[in-house]
Amino acid sequence: NGMRSFPVQVTAKDETTITFDANHEMAGKELNFRIELVELL
Repeated sequence: NGMRSFPVQVTAKDETTITFDANHEMAGKELNFRIELVELL
């Protein structure tokens, strides 16, 4: 049927409206990575 599901978070609701946030849980967060460069091509 071509339908897909994905996680969302309800951020607000009232009698007539529900507001969802479908961003990844790490969206907007600062991420730091430590890497080791093993080869430069």
